[in-house]
Amino acid sequence: MAFVVPRNATAGASVRACERSAVAAPVRRALTVRAAAQQNNDRRQVLGGLLAGIAILGSSQKAMAIDIEDERNKSRMKGYDLIYEAREIELPQNVRDGLSQARLDPNVTKSRVKESESRIDSKLATFVSKAYWTDAREELRLQLGTLRFDLGVLGEQLDKTKRKEVQGLKKSFFAAVRPPPSGPGHDLF
Repeated sequence: MAFVVPRNATAGASVRACERSAVAAPVRRALTVRAAAQQNNDRRQVLGGLLAGIAILGSSQKAMAIDIEDERNKSRMKGYDLIYEAREIELPQNVRDGLSQARLDPNVTKSRVKESESRIDSKLATFVSKAYWTDAREELRLQLGTLRFDLGVLGEQLDKTKRKEVQGLKKSFFAAVRPPPSGPGHDLF
């Protein structure tokens, strides 16, 4: 928005007075005046300065050192890397299946036998008491498969006479657990 005001107009004169003087006096030179809003940045500047100060104070805290540990060996010991071994083509099949790793440490095998026994006593009994037959069947199949493998591994480490005795006990145990073929649940195995 621009107004043309004559040079001879005074600063405090009203617009009507300027119009009269503009009409009365010939216009030799014109002065262009533009109206602009007054900048009220005081509040913004103070707030911006305050936030900048808080940011500087917040970032000036001392940095604390952290310890970086290589946890790859720990995860390998727990068996986390087994999935990558299963995909490795250059390894023999028994290593890729994980069967040879389970045979290496008899203490781990014994602990798995104890765990299977405790799971049969606790989880299986809970499923049967609640009549969760499908869950009970799956838990029994899982634990009996683990026991069959682990008892076979432990039996292989014994001498020949004890091995035959353990195999006989293993057969009698699985025969006692296996349901009769005509009874309910004959599709258990």
